[in-house]
Amino acid sequence: MGAALSLFADAAVAAGLFAVTNVDDLVVLVALQGDRATSSRAIVVGQFVGIGALTALSIVLARLALALPDGAVTALGVVPIALGIRMWWRRRTSRADDDTPARTGLSAIAVTTLTVANGADNIAVYTPAFTTRSPAGLLVTVVVFGIGTAVWLAVARGIVENRRVGERIARGGERILPLVLVAVGVLVVVHHG
Repeated sequence: MGAALSLFADAAVAAGLFAVTNVDDLVVLVALQGDRATSSRAIVVGQFVGIGALTALSIVLARLALALPDGAVTALGVVPIALGIRMWWRRRTSRADDDTPARTGLSAIAVTTLTVANGADNIAVYTPAFTTRSPAGLLVTVVVFGIGTAVWLAVARGIVENRRVGERIARGGERILPLVLVAVGVLVVVHHG
């Protein structure tokens, strides 16, 4: 009974950790889902791989009892800024060439990179939390984070598919996503710079 209670407590803590540290990620996911040029497959794969990378790195750091240097986290903020500027520039120059909007969505690798850059501060929260977890507790945490990622993706998709909200996001998605990417990067740099 004690082991089951302990695993339930681990699951509850993991759910809280995921929700609190990934609220900003939900906003990014809504912007990504609203961008018709970025495929749903790229978003799903990139998000799962990104969250998996953040979680794995946090587990490794917790086991090594190290912390990621601030300079490394700050440098990650440059990635979404560069992605946003590149996307904006490609769409702008493509529209100048012809009247059809460019289909320059993000790849799964770009979404993964964005997820890691946007979640780099999560490592600072996860690492100390993971130092006290048992192997079973870490496994429960990984499962909960996977479920949380699926829920976040579903919520973002639901917001975009909502008739009132989704139409507005879809109309502005191509313009909004580059701005969201740059804003995420600036926040990462300012927060850790």
